[in-house]
Amino acid sequence: MESPNPLFIACFLCLLIFLYILRSSLAEKDRSKIIVSTEFKTFQRSYLLVFLIMMGADWLQGPYVYELYRTQYAYSETEIGQLFVVGFGTSMLFGGFVGSAADKYGRKKLCIVYALLYSGCCWTKHSPDFHVLMFGRFLGGISTSILFSAFESWMIHEHHSKSFPNEWLSETFATATTLNGFVAIFAGVLGGLLVDNFGLVAPFDASWMFLFMGGGAILMLWGENYGDQQAPILATLKEAGNRMFHDPRILLIGCIQSLFESAMYIFVFKWTPALGDVPHGWVFASFMTAVMLGSTIFSYLVRTGHKIERFLIGVFVMASVSLLVPVFVSPTKLEPGVEDDAITSLNTKVTWLRFASFLVFEACVGVFWPSICTMRGSYVPEEVRATLMNFFRIPLNIIVVFVLYQKRAEQETFWICTGLLCLAACFQFWLKNITVDSAGKLGEEGSKEAPVDEESEETPLVN
Repeated sequence: MESPNPLFIACFLCLLIFLYILRSSLAEKDRSKIIVSTEFKTFQRSYLLVFLIMMGADWLQGPYVYELYRTQYAYSETEIGQLFVVGFGTSMLFGGFVGSAADKYGRKKLCIVYALLYSGCCWTKHSPDFHVLMFGRFLGGISTSILFSAFESWMIHEHHSKSFPNEWLSETFATATTLNGFVAIFAGVLGGLLVDNFGLVAPFDASWMFLFMGGGAILMLWGENYGDQQAPILATLKEAGNRMFHDPRILLIGCIQSLFESAMYIFVFKWTPALGDVPHGWVFASFMTAVMLGSTIFSYLVRTGHKIERFLIGVFVMASVSLLVPVFVSPTKLEPGVEDDAITSLNTKVTWLRFASFLVFEACVGVFWPSICTMRGSYVPEEVRATLMNFFRIPLNIIVVFVLYQKRAEQETFWICTGLLCLAACFQFWLKNITVDSAGKLGEEGSKEAPVDEESEETPLVN
């Protein structure tokens, strides 16, 4: 491929301009509809500040973990795989206990514990010793469980305790997803500069500095909140399991989250070899811009009255179709030393087609994140929220470890991702039927069975 960088840079800039135009256009249309209180804005900023600092710490590390193990410490593919399996396995085994601890002892406390544990994970990267690095992955697995449960649980509890309207919750999630994209791009640029000037360990040192700042912000800005403080941890785990299996809405949300995020994490590991020799930094920046486009589309759909339970079905179908492209569109391999301009040109087109399909998938991710967070805020009970959120991650970790550890062929892997997303669409259709559609039928039946008394001055309200 000849001089790909200018084209990928141009693609990123075009996406960024389109994002700006789209957000400006929608903001102008919705200006009269967005009315929030000053108290809510203050609360939202206190959450977003902490969340984005902590996500920045995570983004700084992500691109360099594998490279550090492979290049600087010279570990084999098998050994690196073992390290990653420890991280996913720890999150799978201890996630439920971590969530229960957050519900019982306080979400704020667990968020501070996250900063401490993830800092420890960063410090272990200074050692080339395999067992020290494995301990770091253990700390990272527990930290990941906290990051994706305690922070959101704290925010949702505070949102409801302050009696803010439910529709403002989706605004917070959409804003968090959009700003997280900018943070990811910034972290990518900063991480690259640090590696170029100070080596592969430098991003991890910068990460624990972010974690230190985030922990300080939590201490100063956040109050404490809890789930069920009275119940022992094992009782909380049992209660969370009972709630999940007795309420089909919770079980379906857990299945949907696990299936979609499994496909997403597998994609994260596979997009680099699928695109081949491309400028990965600019590709990643384009992906994050596509995520921000998705979150912008989510905001528009919610503000215009579309039900999340309905439009997510189409999002999952679109995501599954986008990951079918690398199954059917593959580059032609040339023998070493052989040059063929026609095949090279064809492979260039294959790369761009795959890249375009991956942008569509990332836009679907941008719609998915605030959607699943909003649905969890509506259907997952407060008392065991963090515990259930970690329960949802157990099948996710099992699927990812199973697929990645098998070292499957590229096309087979993307087939699996497509199947996972199709299953997510089916479960989403089921969730829509038992929530939105069933509520509508109940409303229609109520209107038939509750005629208005002509002599009464009051008209009964029909939901």
